Amino acid sequence: MDQTASGRQFVFRGKVVSGRGEGQYFTQLSWVAEQFSIKLGFAPVAGTFNLQVAGEDQALLDALKRLRGVTISPPEPGFCDAKCFPARIKSVAGALVIPLVENYPRNLLEIVAPVNLRRALGVNDGEVVEVCVNPVS
Repeated sequence: MDQTASGRQFVFRGKVVSGRGEGQYFTQLSWVAEQFSIKLGFAPVAGTFNLQVAGEDQALLDALKRLRGVTISPPEPGFCDAKCFPARIKSVAGALVIPLVENYPRNLLEIVAPVNLRRALGVNDGEVVEVCVNPVS
């Protein structure tokens, strides 16, 4: 866990894990891609890059979740809102996505980006990756 002296950036370290495939469907919905383009400046590639955090990083993630973020809202019932924060893994910019649903895993980070992060970073399940997240005021 780390937070910059200015308090403007959260740094998480997490283990790369496979998801359930739901992010691939969600990121390809036209309204999702449109809102990401408008609100975060990029259209996400299909799927999410998942990191499992532990220990102190869970408490830091809980603190980040209390901040406002950028909201992605569905145009119709049946989908949940998501809170997003600009993020960067190495040189790749993207966004941390937090689905606003009950019982969402407390220790999971889902990152979307305009590129396939696994390929761009050359990482596999079990490897540890650092992600820098910027809160939105």
